[in-house]
Amino acid sequence: MRWADASRVSQERRFTDGFLIGRSHQCELCLVADSVSRRHAAVFREGPGWFVRDMGSANGTFLDGERITAAPLGEQCTLRIGIDGPLLQVRQEGADRVRAPLGVSPGAEDATVILPALGRGAATPGQGRQAPRAVSAIPLGGHRPPTKPPDAAPPPSGTASAAPERLVERYLREPLAADAGELTRAFRSAFHVEQRKLKRRSFLLLSGVIALTTLALAGSGLFLLRQQQQIEGARRLAIDLFYDIKGIELELARLHARIGESRDAALLAELEANEARLAAMSARYDQYLEQNALLARSHDPKELTILRIARLLGECELNMPDSFRDEVANYIARWKSTGRLQRALATAKSKGYVEIVRDALAANGLPPQFFYLAIQESNFNEQAIGPPTRYGIAKGAWQFIPDTAARFGLSVGPLAEEPVFDPEDQRFDFRASTQAAAKYLREIYNTDAQASGLLVMASYNWGEGNIIRRLRSMPENPRERNFWKLVEKYEIPAETYDYVLSIFAAAVIGEKPHLFGFDFEKPI
Repeated sequence: MRWADASRVSQERRFTDGFLIGRSHQCELCLVADSVSRRHAAVFREGPGWFVRDMGSANGTFLDGERITAAPLGEQCTLRIGIDGPLLQVRQEGADRVRAPLGVSPGAEDATVILPALGRGAATPGQGRQAPRAVSAIPLGGHRPPTKPPDAAPPPSGTASAAPERLVERYLREPLAADAGELTRAFRSAFHVEQRKLKRRSFLLLSGVIALTTLALAGSGLFLLRQQQQIEGARRLAIDLFYDIKGIELELARLHARIGESRDAALLAELEANEARLAAMSARYDQYLEQNALLARSHDPKELTILRIARLLGECELNMPDSFRDEVANYIARWKSTGRLQRALATAKSKGYVEIVRDALAANGLPPQFFYLAIQESNFNEQAIGPPTRYGIAKGAWQFIPDTAARFGLSVGPLAEEPVFDPEDQRFDFRASTQAAAKYLREIYNTDAQASGLLVMASYNWGEGNIIRRLRSMPENPRERNFWKLVEKYEIPAETYDYVLSIFAAAVIGEKPHLFGFDFEKPI
């Protein structure tokens, strides 16, 4: 590789085997630039030639000015690592030095990468490389990790690069590399012990057959293990990204609260910048899930809808326990056994409550799925009256107790202690009580509930004191403070568990009613 460093001193480096390009210092070719991803691209040998593959980078990989997913490298060509990123001039040993494409000027971070010739014929004039081919059309054989991209597909059966002879060379004849893994060392040692035993019995032919069979199985096992490790690694990265996004959501929620008290220009600018950052990270998270097929283990549209609602309510779909999905299915069946959901939605629609709730939630930056909380509380009956409790009588569609209602600006009226309708009690005013409920939900969402919609629901039902005391004993981050962890660590009342699952199931149904056998249109 040759490049101009900070002192403008030209340097050069050659590669004889496959290598990774990226911002991470673990990559063989480390390029520190904003447009370069941690693991950006891979260059690998295949048959008689060299290939390059983009590793799902954010800013793309460009071969001779054309963005590619995977393509063969010519004897002379250029690689651009990210839009306006470092330019690599690539040539095989013996080929003339390649020139950068028209309009491309090497910068301080640009490099020349020299690769050994692998038998490819000389490029014809004007042809720096072959026409790009889809990655699925490129045979990615062999089992040596350095000679192929880490997430390459398994080799087609019968390809030369997957021949048993190559495995024998790798595991038995070649000198053991200093960085050989524990599995390779253990396998070689075990094989030699068995070989000596078989030689003593003079079963030379049988020894060879067993050796080749064992090697083939070991090669397949190593490949499957590596593939599983890659999937698990991608899953962990996605979960990390999700909780980074949750952290930004919490910052935004707290910023919203500060702006509610002051229209400071600096705070507004900070809010706008964070919202843009959050949108970009959310888009990247979606792209990462799709590229790595992390939600593809199930093609069931019902299960995918459950995962989507979990995420919309602030829970990581990749961390959802399988038992929770089964529970949601049971609660959906409960809703189907009664017409309560349809009747409540019909009431809300006929009275114009859908728009009132939707607008109040949006104004407070809350997920619209909290709409279904009012169904569980009162079936949208604005004159609902709860039973007497030591905290007073809950009244109205959102079932406010007197103290909470007063705290969020509602007048409770002179008959607050009586289980009767009171026209002077604002808890019976649907618009006013909805505004108060949205503010109350937002307060819980911003603080101890750590932007977890399911924890907000549990707090609303069981009471702030009961839930928050338990939440504050848990680590103060969304990864460790969520509904799954709460249920795992504490025994919560059956009423609260039923409350949360019922609302969640209603939100799932409301997302795609016809998919779950309901005859109404999506309400929100």
